[in-house]
Amino acid sequence: LAVKASDMQKRNIPFRLEAAVPVDHIDMPSGELCRAVGILLDNAAKETEEYLRDLKKRAEVTALFCAAEEGVSILIRNPVRGEVPISRIWEDEFSTKGKNRGTGLTSFRKIVESHENIASFTYQENGFFVQEMKIEAQKSGKKTGRKRR
Repeated sequence: LAVKASDMQKRNIPFRLEAAVPVDHIDMPSGELCRAVGILLDNAAKETEEYLRDLKKRAEVTALFCAAEEGVSILIRNPVRGEVPISRIWEDEFSTKGKNRGTGLTSFRKIVESHENIASFTYQENGFFVQEMKIEAQKSGKKTGRKRR
């Protein structure tokens, strides 16, 4: 998070991090967690950078961490300039940015799908693109939950 926040600061992209309560444990390997959140933040930063450049309106990337007894939700939100083809973003090598791109969300999807206790949700509303990852707390070492998109 610190590296991504620093990168956004250097690129003049406003970034807001919120965590209502301390997040002290996430039932997901830390390397995969960093990779998954990093992909979402990179994509959000790139779109926000273009939004700021093209529309010259106030905008920011928001990362929200919500910890509860049942697990942790991580929500990444950014403004968008138009409709995002959500049904296509999960396709291998699909990108709204041109050819030879589009591997980030494929990697994100593979990370999510490799864990039964993790679900992801993607939607667009009120001019914002939102990606949420819910990581269910493991109970007695037993994996629970469902994968959703």
